[in-house]
Amino acid sequence: MDRNDMEEISFKIKFLSDILDKKAELLKQIYNITENQEFFEKTLNGEDSEILLKEAVKEKQKIIEEVIAADNTFMKVFGEFKGKLNRNQDKFKPEIKKMQEKIRAVSDVDFKIRAKEQRAKHGIQAPFTVSAKKIKTLKASKRYILDKYKKNSEKKLDS
Repeated sequence: MDRNDMEEISFKIKFLSDILDKKAELLKQIYNITENQEFFEKTLNGEDSEILLKEAVKEKQKIIEEVIAADNTFMKVFGEFKGKLNRNQDKFKPEIKKMQEKIRAVSDVDFKIRAKEQRAKHGIQAPFTVSAKKIKTLKASKRYILDKYKKNSEKKLDS
């Protein structure tokens, strides 16, 4: 492998790492909005609640679109060089490990959002715990999950 290939792989790994950082931040924002929605539903009544919920849903949908765009960019860039990366894994082990850790962190936040949405949808107030093994076995696609966020948020406004 020549120097240009090594530089390209390093650059793309850094780029993907930055995308994961951005996605983690976006998902944290979605989580905070979801918590705010729950607070609005529990503490406010009438028009105030409805106005705040509509604004929260609008903001959440905007952020969800950013998450989808980040996912699409990640997959496109990764697809461009995954063969070269796989052939040279040993040379990029620390970088790959950091990306894997970021992916796990993003997945954790994503799972917390889904769990909070499910509790809100079903009115479950008890703490929700699940083992790490079960989290890893969840097979829902990102698009499906984001669509669920939108639908759950919209249902809350319609009721």
